[in-house]
Amino acid sequence: MKTSRLLNHKAILYGILIEVIGTIIVSIAISQITRQVLGGRGFDEEAIKAFFQNQFDNVPFMLAGLAPGYLVAGLAGYTAANVAGHLEYWHALIVVLVVGTAFYGPSLAHAPVWFSVASLLGLTISALLGAGLCKWKRPQAD
Repeated sequence: MKTSRLLNHKAILYGILIEVIGTIIVSIAISQITRQVLGGRGFDEEAIKAFFQNQFDNVPFMLAGLAPGYLVAGLAGYTAANVAGHLEYWHALIVVLVVGTAFYGPSLAHAPVWFSVASLLGLTISALLGAGLCKWKRPQAD
């Protein structure tokens, strides 16, 4: 059995950590920016809380959150692929599937189906692109 064909658990863990920490940072940043914008428009604290409780009713807000999430997924895929050094796409895919199940599983009952599909599909594509970038940048052995 070749050890080069086994999955690198450290790579998967690093990818998951990048995805989780990056998602938390992005969520906090988007939340703070949204609070500032809504406050600037004259929303009081109760109206801002109501906005966040009904965030899945606001399509532009949901769409604005997708792009940073895709960037984080690309970075997580790149990280997993870089640490693994082999089977880059598989490592990135596992990271996205684990994180997608953990983060999006509980929200499926609240989020519209189109948003969940766009999120999971976009995260998968982004992570695979990140892994592809890593693989492309890595010098090829002859």
